[in-house]
Amino acid sequence: GGAMKRIRLAPLQLAAISGILGGLCWLPTGLAPLFPLSFIPVLLALRQVTTPKKAILLGLVYGATRYAVSSHFLLALLEYSPLAITFYLLAICYILPFAVLESWGAFTLHRRFGLPRSIGFAALFMLGEKLRTFGDLSFPADLLSNGLGATPLWTGWTAFAGPFAATFWVIVV
Repeated sequence: GGAMKRIRLAPLQLAAISGILGGLCWLPTGLAPLFPLSFIPVLLALRQVTTPKKAILLGLVYGATRYAVSSHFLLALLEYSPLAITFYLLAICYILPFAVLESWGAFTLHRRFGLPRSIGFAALFMLGEKLRTFGDLSFPADLLSNGLGATPLWTGWTAFAGPFAATFWVIVV
């Protein structure tokens, strides 16, 4: 009999899959309850990363694919100006430093302090959300809890713990 071969995806493929799923969950697609599942591929990929450079690349792929999907609505502005493409690309570039911090930071926290990469990733993802609420370049619409707005089960307790705690809880789950 033929043995079934196990499919093993490379870390960058897993990061792209996770980014696509995360972007789809953030949009009003009805997939928001699946948000915790969207983090599984990137967290599996993060477990496979062996160097800081690979962790940085992983973050770039994850962040770029997540924002390419979740920010596609900006292309509706093409009806008014071709500059919409520039705005769309800038939105994708905006997330990249945060995505690198999440992956490289989780890798580094694990290497230096033994903190599980999933916990480091969740904490840094939550920190990135908080940082994106300050200043002239703030992007508070980006909060994961906003994507969960149609799913009260996930957000009902945020009045007590805040939207960033919802982010941490969803990723840790």
